Amino acid sequence: MPAFARARGLSWLFLARLAVLLILGAFGTLPPAGASDQPPQPFGLPIACTLGKTCWITTYADTDPSPGVSDFKCGTRSYDGHKGTDFGVGALAPTEEVPVLAAAPGVVARMRSDMDDINVRSPGAPSVKDKECGNGVVIEHGDGWVTQYCHLRKNSIRVHPGEPVEAGTVLGLVGLSGQTEHPHVHFEVRHGDAIIDPFTGAPAANGCHVAAHPLWQGNVDGLLAYPTPLLYNTGFAGDTPDRVGVRAGRYKSGIVAADAQVLVLFVDLLAIERGDRLTVSITAPDGSPFVTTDYTFDDKGWMQWFGLAGKKRTKGPWPRGTYTGVITVERPGKGVVLWQEARGVVE
Repeated sequence: MPAFARARGLSWLFLARLAVLLILGAFGTLPPAGASDQPPQPFGLPIACTLGKTCWITTYADTDPSPGVSDFKCGTRSYDGHKGTDFGVGALAPTEEVPVLAAAPGVVARMRSDMDDINVRSPGAPSVKDKECGNGVVIEHGDGWVTQYCHLRKNSIRVHPGEPVEAGTVLGLVGLSGQTEHPHVHFEVRHGDAIIDPFTGAPAANGCHVAAHPLWQGNVDGLLAYPTPLLYNTGFAGDTPDRVGVRAGRYKSGIVAADAQVLVLFVDLLAIERGDRLTVSITAPDGSPFVTTDYTFDDKGWMQWFGLAGKKRTKGPWPRGTYTGVITVERPGKGVVLWQEARGVVE
């Protein structure tokens, strides 16, 4: 992968290591002799948000070295070859700013900040081959430990190679650059040549059946809660949105014009499994049923699913007021595993 631009004042040793990285096509670092098997300090969250309320873990590192998929709990909240933990924010309008933070003290090794923020599923999106990380930062923490932060917003990075940072230093803003379909920061931990899963403290290639010694600092209960499934985005719209538009923040207002041609509730789900049953119901402002629909995922487990429930307008304007949607997911043998309301206003 091409080196980040703007690196300057580098020693001949750093340049020699960088040449090796270019040959390997990776951001990794070489393990120094006697490197510690524990990072110098535990890691804090790499994003300024409230986990489970304003951000969510959407994807974990793949711990299955074969073509299969397994996360740290031997589940399927990953994809083949995924090397980090993704902290997503659901939808992000261009004017919204969510800081990306250094997870521990260290020195900035490399960065890139000039790639556009474009969902790779958007029509006409340019190739990101060899630049899948998008705009990002690499920090060296000593003893062979390295963290990498990917998919930051164009021109938002505030640090430079050679600059020391403390835990919590703002590196830049969450964006949509590189190989991504939703606004998030990809947080990757490496020790020498090995990808480390911060939820186990072990190399990801060791699999999920290992004694877990999480590398997170402080109260890790929220990090280890492993919520599934996840309602990533939901809301009302007066047209037929797609996932790209929803995640770009175009429907965050929840306000629909009374003369809109349709009135729909969109549902953007992650970590759906085979056999799950999704039910979406909408109640009109006067309390009467507006629409109810359900769907059973009976063909395969889905990492993500997007759908709409609603009606086309046939006569007169939509009744004005607040519409309430309820989204539930039932899982065989476990009952209701997701229940959430959404509200929209027709004006």
